[in-house]
Amino acid sequence: MTPLTVLATSALELLADDAPLDLNARLKAETGRAGPRRVSRFVRLALLGARRCVGATPLPSSTAVYLTSNTGPVADTAELLVQAATGQPLPPVRFVNVSSNMVSYYLAAELGLQGSNQVVMSRDLAWFSLLETAWFNLPPGGTALVGAVEECAWPLAAHRQRLGLPATAALADSSHWLLLRRGAGGTPGDGTVITQLARLSNDAAARQWLASAPRNAALTLSPMAASGIGQDCPVHTDNLEASDAANGLADAAAGLAWLSRLSGRAYLLDRSASGRWGVIRSQPEAP
Repeated sequence: MTPLTVLATSALELLADDAPLDLNARLKAETGRAGPRRVSRFVRLALLGARRCVGATPLPSSTAVYLTSNTGPVADTAELLVQAATGQPLPPVRFVNVSSNMVSYYLAAELGLQGSNQVVMSRDLAWFSLLETAWFNLPPGGTALVGAVEECAWPLAAHRQRLGLPATAALADSSHWLLLRRGAGGTPGDGTVITQLARLSNDAAARQWLASAPRNAALTLSPMAASGIGQDCPVHTDNLEASDAANGLADAAAGLAWLSRLSGRAYLLDRSASGRWGVIRSQPEAP
């Protein structure tokens, strides 16, 4: 199969404090311009990560946008629910913007993109599902901006309760992005290539896969995979460290951390809370 070439990455995790960070100021400081008027904080967080990933690179207008999130624009959603429950009128713009697919619309509009635009919501391997979406949908030479965004809602104590987390759990805004192209890079050595994606149905299948894995390849487990397989792992693996934040998309953070330290042919194994596994094979593009 034609590989996916990783052209650029951006991993952003902003640990939450007592008050929300001014994302418009951050957008202007890091990217030279603020965000659009009257958009949600969630949209600004997505724009910040996407702009950091793309930089000054001009994107083909056919570039796709694929996005995932666990909770979506949770801050505005929670506020609208309170307003509705207390009989207050709902602000029309905010009401429209709580739709999760609005964030990918704003990204496409700002970057001048007219390609496929999809929001993939999944409690099982959401980041892996995004990579699969790009793998099966991108034509040869096609590009995609792939992102995972998670925001906090204040007060944080209420948000921890909403997520079922301990009162002392650390929370963070996060915006993780990849710029992908279907096919090898036009310039030798200009990116990492993802050469295979595979799913495994349960922990037993993962142990069997690990026991028969190529011995000349580096094997890495995400934090969830390492905790799931425990002492039963049949071979030596490297384990990625867990994020400081208890919310967010751990598989996106793990995937970008793994790509940043890649050398030679390697496999990353990730696991969902329900016990399903995803395997990513990747390697630096040959010079």
